[in-house]
Amino acid sequence: MLDIWREVAERFVQTDGKELNPHSAMSVAVYLLDQDPADRSPELNALFSEIQASPLTAKNVRAALAQLRQSDPHVKVACRTTSEMAKALEILGLDTIAEGLLLGASQPLNADHIAGILTARLFEEDYSRGAFFHVYNLVIADHEIELPIPRTHIVPLTAVGIARIVNESTTRTRLHTDGTGNGFIRIVDTDAGDDWTWLRDRWEDAYRIVRVLRYIKYGIVDLDWAALHFSPEWVNGVRKYGVTMLGRPRWDVQSQSLGLSTEEQARLKQYLSFYFRHLDEIDDMRSSLRKSTSIAGNYYESHQTRTTLEDKLIDLVISLEALFSPGLEGELRFRIALRGAMLLGDDPESKRRIFNLFKRAYDARSSLVHGNESPFQTGKFTHSELTELGSEIRVAVLRLLALHMRGHRKRDETLAWIDDSAFSAERHRQLLDDSNFEKYLAERDESR
Repeated sequence: MLDIWREVAERFVQTDGKELNPHSAMSVAVYLLDQDPADRSPELNALFSEIQASPLTAKNVRAALAQLRQSDPHVKVACRTTSEMAKALEILGLDTIAEGLLLGASQPLNADHIAGILTARLFEEDYSRGAFFHVYNLVIADHEIELPIPRTHIVPLTAVGIARIVNESTTRTRLHTDGTGNGFIRIVDTDAGDDWTWLRDRWEDAYRIVRVLRYIKYGIVDLDWAALHFSPEWVNGVRKYGVTMLGRPRWDVQSQSLGLSTEEQARLKQYLSFYFRHLDEIDDMRSSLRKSTSIAGNYYESHQTRTTLEDKLIDLVISLEALFSPGLEGELRFRIALRGAMLLGDDPESKRRIFNLFKRAYDARSSLVHGNESPFQTGKFTHSELTELGSEIRVAVLRLLALHMRGHRKRDETLAWIDDSAFSAERHRQLLDDSNFEKYLAERDESR
């Protein structure tokens, strides 16, 4: 194969550039030889005639490339077609040599010399492909977090690193907004299937991780975009064309980013292990309690994708209703606030605070929906109260999930227990103990 290219280059030099230019000659030849003649323009027909008269056709460059590609497992998985094989060789050194010839530089064109240049880079690293998913608003220090999922980590990337994986031509990224977080979920494999199908499939895996992350502590996080990157580095020139991105970067910047302490990183791993071990049970919606916590969780999670305070408030109050609404009985506002206070408060002061917070949130939502005024502009509800509301709902969803995992299946019976706990300190203490998600996980781990 190198002898074929070398012959093209020598003819080009000997005829002072009158014969086929060796720069990108192989990849262009493979493209045109595979193309339907009816699709060629007059310019491409002229180039095709040059290729037909060159050693590339006479000595069957496609067969030579196919043979080279099949000769090594590393090459075969990195270059999935003869076209990619041709492009790889040009990136690895043939185009650099050709550029020197165009400038009149003296270039050694013996096959052994060229093979040495190509081989040094061709096998510089084992092949792998990585999917990088941006976790919006997550800020990570300069170390990776290994997750309890094969070949999956949370990693920090700089503006330079982001530009590199997106394939931007600038040194620093211009597509990713400063202040929207540097944390990425990285998933790696060594297969050679369709890259975009694989990336979309891995999006689902990354989304599950982000869902769990939203319950570690309160803070806005989202999955907004993803990109591919390959090793060795030269594979990116073969498999990526132009700016390469799935999704759309969020441009809004939160007032506070989400970070993870050492303790919170350990909790994330614990939650993920639990989630993936019990996914079937968690996804089982046959019980009324699980249905209500699922609806509440969905709205709690969706509020993190909203960009206005008003939309976030609406989602969070819907979540409250899914958790604590008594249906048609009684007065919604009072019952929801009381039930939330009993499930989440462990002393009179915390119960009173949560009770008042939930009532104010319900009133703020009503003024927004029915009174056509923003409670954030009138001062009836504040940004900090919205954050507090989201934090309490996060805990409420986890508490009711713990009860579901302990065998409580009926929503009405669970809400009746919460109501009854207002009149019995012992019943209230039992409710708080049984719904403590951290305690439930610890007991589950001990029993394994």
